[in-house]
Formats: sequence, C-alpha cells, structure tokens
Amino acid sequence: MDTRDGLIYTPEQMEKMKKLWAKAEDEMHKNMLDNLKAQMPKPNKESEERFIKEMIIPPTKKQMERKPPRIGRNEPCPCGSGKKFKKCCLGSIK
Repeated sequence: MDTRDGLIYTPEQMEKMKKLWAKAEDEMHKNMLDNLKAQMPKPNKESEERFIKEMIIPPTKKQMERKPPRIGRNEPCPCGSGKKFKKCCLGSIK
C-alpha cells in the first residue's frame, strides 16, 4: 500500500516498481560517480612521489610485529561465555 495516497498494489506491481526503483538508483549512483570522477584532479607522478619517502634507518623486528587488539575489562569475554572479561578469563591470563 502506498501511504501517500492509499493505493493498494498487487505483488506483480510491487515487483515492477522495485525493479524500476533499483534501476533508477543504479543510474543515479553511476551519474554521481561520473560527476565525481570528472571533478577530481588527475594524479600525476610528481604529486604521488611527494608522499613516498625512503627510510633512513630500516624498521626493527619489534616495529614490524603486529600486536593483537587489547581486550578491555568490561568487554564480553572472547571465550564466548557471555560474561564480562574481568569476571571470566582475566585471572587466567595474568
């Protein structure tokens, strides 16, 4: 039912309208992207190179290691118990 005018549509009419809406939305997004691309300046090699610098000293092993995200005390426990981390597995980690 259309809440604006109270018309009731059959399922076939609803499917047709959904297809039309999806097509219109796709065309609108395509037009928006085309407009954005036209407005964006073209990157050139010189503008990209100014952001890339050589490291004077190579990174250490410690700097290259990635640490897992820290679990907060009041967050749900990662074991899946549903309890807070501080009431469940915090003691077993320390």
